[in-house]
Amino acid sequence: MALDCLPMIDGTRCVMMLDDATSPRETIHMLLRPTGLAIRRAADTSEALDLLSGESVDLVLVDLHQSGPHGVDLVRAIRETPRGRIVPVLVLTADWRGRFQEDLTMAGATAVLQKPSPPLVIRNQVLELLGMPVF
Repeated sequence: MALDCLPMIDGTRCVMMLDDATSPRETIHMLLRPTGLAIRRAADTSEALDLLSGESVDLVLVDLHQSGPHGVDLVRAIRETPRGRIVPVLVLTADWRGRFQEDLTMAGATAVLQKPSPPLVIRNQVLELLGMPVF
């Protein structure tokens, strides 16, 4: 079970993973669990936006194609929340055409990784965006 991302007295950092498919959410959870990060999983955009308004999330990791708002609109929706304005947003996407990566960055994505990315690349990018040591 994922830890809640409430303000942590011990300084534990929290990552919210948004993906509408269960398998990738579980894979990311297993990948990041050994780092000591608290992981909060959201199954859809609505749940993610609700979590951003009520929990202390330090980074949003999002699969770009969701039901509801997706793509650039999803990144903008995240950035419109109070917490979403200040946390890094790491986007995973299989869509790597033309200016799409630039459009995501202009919409507010902090970093964009192409899917599939090796698990250690994802883990290291999360740790770097949180200012944590990469191991």
